[in-house]
Amino acid sequence: MGHDHGHSHASAATAGARHRRPLLIAFVLPASYMLVELIVGLATGSLALLSDAAHMGTDVLSLGMALAAITLAQASAHPQRTFGTYRLEVLAALANGVLLFGVAGYVIYEAVQRFADPPEVPGLPMLAVR
Repeated sequence: MGHDHGHSHASAATAGARHRRPLLIAFVLPASYMLVELIVGLATGSLALLSDAAHMGTDVLSLGMALAAITLAQASAHPQRTFGTYRLEVLAALANGVLLFGVAGYVIYEAVQRFADPPEVPGLPMLAVR
């Protein structure tokens, strides 16, 4: 009795592996813009640019973790660990959620500190970036 029903069992790819190239593009573009915001935000002391760079950084980190998880999930399973690494994509999403709460907490902390002692922020560099 044959087992021929029109598809191959040779490679079990995760759903995310089919989207590796678009994820890589989506990683590089915001990472570049985030670096510009971070540099100008640090140079000017702008909380608006720094918080936007931090937010974008969590997105970039999330995409980076997704790419890493997809790559690791594609690796073949170790003979003693037959379950493999397919759950890394879920763990990367969990880590991203925890990171977002951390960044939000830091932005709130900085905002409260700046209410007490507001810094002088030059507007021209901010306008150039935004």
